[in-house]
Amino acid sequence: MKQLPADRYRVAALLHPAIWDGHGHRQIRAWLRGCLDAGLLLPDPTEDWRGPVVAADHVVGDHGSVTAYAAAIGRRTLLLPAQGPVPATGTAQHLLATHAPRLDPRQPLISQLALTGEVDPETVMAALTARPGNAGVLLRRTMYRLLRLAEPDQRQQTDPVPMPRPHHWATERGLAG
Repeated sequence: MKQLPADRYRVAALLHPAIWDGHGHRQIRAWLRGCLDAGLLLPDPTEDWRGPVVAADHVVGDHGSVTAYAAAIGRRTLLLPAQGPVPATGTAQHLLATHAPRLDPRQPLISQLALTGEVDPETVMAALTARPGNAGVLLRRTMYRLLRLAEPDQRQQTDPVPMPRPHHWATERGLAG
């Protein structure tokens, strides 16, 4: 947080729900109090994570799916230093592990963000799905077939990704003035 000028950068931390469940909301907020006071946006695990990812210019992430989704939509991605085994070959996470630059905690963050190149979004997307943009239709058709029900003629519309609500997050945490 200290390395990024507050007038140019907003930082959000999207933590996996298992982290919240394992440590509890109070403990996580206590650990991150200094960062929260400095402006860190910390959505609850029940908040939609897609808005902050879509709004991001850069994503610094681990081997998880959110980092892969961010790369698939063209966000400049920087991976945290490797921890544990390499993800399975052929997955979007493996593509990132082998092609995305890694964060070097000993180097200034801002210069690493400036040099971060994009991993080819089309390649990441191809590793995520063979049918981009068709997940809703395919899942619906499959679920009705598995349930042995007739699929209704009227298609459901997919709602757009909701806008991130950083003011809501700050106010809820008692950070807004």
